[in-house]
Amino acid sequence: MSTSNQLTVDNVAFLIEGLSYVDASTPTSINCGGCGVFAMLLHNKLAELNIEHKIQAVYFRDRKGNPDDDEGLKNLTEYLNNGSSENLVKAGEDHIVIQIGNLYFDSTGIVNREMLSTYKLIELTPDVLQELIDKSQNWNPEFDRDTTPIIKELMDEAFSKMSSYVPGTFKIPLSIRVTDKTVAVRKARMSPMRALSALFS
Repeated sequence: MSTSNQLTVDNVAFLIEGLSYVDASTPTSINCGGCGVFAMLLHNKLAELNIEHKIQAVYFRDRKGNPDDDEGLKNLTEYLNNGSSENLVKAGEDHIVIQIGNLYFDSTGIVNREMLSTYKLIELTPDVLQELIDKSQNWNPEFDRDTTPIIKELMDEAFSKMSSYVPGTFKIPLSIRVTDKTVAVRKARMSPMRALSALFS
């Protein structure tokens, strides 16, 4: 499989299956407070492979087009502007995703780009994301941070199979959890076929 900086069909198929495998094999709900940790680990892997990507903080919007998490957004913006530790502690976001080309990924696979286009996205540097992980007090406590080494190990395992990947490489545990607990995230799921179509649109 190609590991150049251009996303290929094989790369997309691998990420859909491999990331879902990591999520389903992790003994905690990653998308309930661990999306930032997961995004950082995924960023590290993609950087190693020289695959171009961005880290995006996502803010859901209400029917009037206003971000739901006004305080978290305000404090993140202030932190990015002035570096205030006070703002960093109060900064928050609804979700963290990795953008590769036209596609957006979290631990469950691909998130629908059309839906994300109606949300506010703020690009984060790896350093800023790590600061948020370490110091923000707004992460959902349901995520067990002690599982971070397990997630890293599972991600290492998944990416070790990238060069030889064929569909069906990963056996997703039957006990896969439903971590998309909000209507917004459930609606944002994208089927593999739609994802492949989006890649070339």
